[in-house]
Amino acid sequence: RKSAIGFNLGPAPFPDFHDMDFELFGDAFIKDDAVKVTDAQQHQKGAIWSKRVFHFDSHPEFQIDLKFRVGGSPNTDFFGDGFALWYIDRRERGVGGDALGGPNKWKGLGIFFDTFKNHQFKGKRHPYVYGYVNDGSKDYDDIV
Repeated sequence: RKSAIGFNLGPAPFPDFHDMDFELFGDAFIKDDAVKVTDAQQHQKGAIWSKRVFHFDSHPEFQIDLKFRVGGSPNTDFFGDGFALWYIDRRERGVGGDALGGPNKWKGLGIFFDTFKNHQFKGKRHPYVYGYVNDGSKDYDDIV
């Protein structure tokens, strides 16, 4: 068994973000024992991207442990559009594009946690989780 690669965001309390393996972009911030992509307000975009490149060629098999919480006001539906977990070839970091905070076109894997009930998802349960491997030629809007 191979050892862990060591892309670690935690544990809390988090160090000064300059000492982390990850960078915060847009409206993302550290608060108490969590890294928040956005606050519970409209029109925000945030991102957390690794400072280091993950080499797929060196690690064709890998495991991800992800713990997250999507919050909002009590007794309401989810807020926002959702978020995505990216494993992409290009080093496009930061906030950009309409693909839940990522690039509109990408080469690699995008795992999308869609919390907004779009008209395209008629009949599907929400929140809706889906993944898509893209060769860089398809636009996010054409996939959903």
